[in-house]
Amino acid sequence: MDIFTQIKSNLECQNWSDAGENFSILTKKLQDETFRLNHGKDVFKCADTTIKSLCPKLSEITKRHHCEIDFVKNQKILLGCFRALRNSCAGSHDNQDLIFEHPDILTELQKLFQELTVIPNKTGVVELLRCAVQFLGNLCVGNIKTQSVVWRQFLPCISVMVNKVEDVPLTNYSCMFLHTCLLTRLDSTISTESTEFYIIITCILNKLTQTDIEWGLFVIEDIFLVPDYFKNISHQLENKEWIFLVEVMINALKATELNKKEPVHMSNIECLCSEIINNSYRILSVNTDYTDSIQQKSLLLCKMIEALGIATSSLPDVYPTIQHNTELLTTVINLLKGIDEVGKAGGGVFSSVEKLSEINQVDTDHPVYGLKRDVVRLIANMVIKHRDNQDTVRTLDGIPLLLDQSNMDGKNPCILSF
Repeated sequence: MDIFTQIKSNLECQNWSDAGENFSILTKKLQDETFRLNHGKDVFKCADTTIKSLCPKLSEITKRHHCEIDFVKNQKILLGCFRALRNSCAGSHDNQDLIFEHPDILTELQKLFQELTVIPNKTGVVELLRCAVQFLGNLCVGNIKTQSVVWRQFLPCISVMVNKVEDVPLTNYSCMFLHTCLLTRLDSTISTESTEFYIIITCILNKLTQTDIEWGLFVIEDIFLVPDYFKNISHQLENKEWIFLVEVMINALKATELNKKEPVHMSNIECLCSEIINNSYRILSVNTDYTDSIQQKSLLLCKMIEALGIATSSLPDVYPTIQHNTELLTTVINLLKGIDEVGKAGGGVFSSVEKLSEINQVDTDHPVYGLKRDVVRLIANMVIKHRDNQDTVRTLDGIPLLLDQSNMDGKNPCILSF
């Protein structure tokens, strides 16, 4: 009797213990590529029968009290079932496509998600959710057809899991699924404009500011390439989440120096330009206003200026329109004037530190640390081989201003190189 017949017999006889054991054996067998490729249909047929039989039962059990033993029995079998499905999809488009012959698997799983996310603290629930999401991830790897269906059907469920269930591994697996689908977003029917997706991204950013979620970082890098995403999500983010977003962008821009690819869509770069044009004056408030909101807003704007400086330094051919933004150039020149004036008044955060003996006392975590350097770098990059911008700098008396920044400053390391 083969393993699939044994599982079928176990379920018919309600021999839950043997069924769970046989699913464990099947999962191990599916690690072998030959077995996996030859028995995909058997796995999906077996899983279809199991899920249609047990998911409704598990759902009913969750609504009743004092049924912990029954819940655990069903949970263990479903756990083995999803592990088998997960393994069967690894490296096989043919096996992935079998989901279209067994659509009830996804229908029942969707219902199960809706039931279980309400009781995440119940023993065994999170483990089952983790494995089911891993199955969805493997089901979608490199397969645009399955991605389109699963994304549309399960995005609301993933949104609830990321938002409501406090479990880092589950969030990580959910992000793995999202990243898998977003990799081919431009070539598929996947929509990133739904309310659920905005909720997911906001939740991921919030969690990333508190803990390490590897696949969450990949998702954030994915949305950099979604047109106008920054503009559409900006009003939903707290300053700390915005700061984290821009810091990840800075790392992405630095990592792209050699391959010259576009790590951030131009529309999202333009969003940073607009933020700086409209709000850079707020940076000067940090000299007298020490409230957290002002400090964080200043840090955010400083990070944005740093990001644009890196983009124009490392990838000028990828982001040429930054150089043509005369309003941005005028804004940062005026900002540098303000920084210079406040700094010369003495005693504030914008005052230069020119003595070597005082450099060790500089607060490198202060929001405006390195700001003057980054502003000078951005101005320098915008005037390179651009006669109109050079004339703008002259008109705004920018040349004496830039020459004034030629002294060593412990708060702005490497400023002389720009």
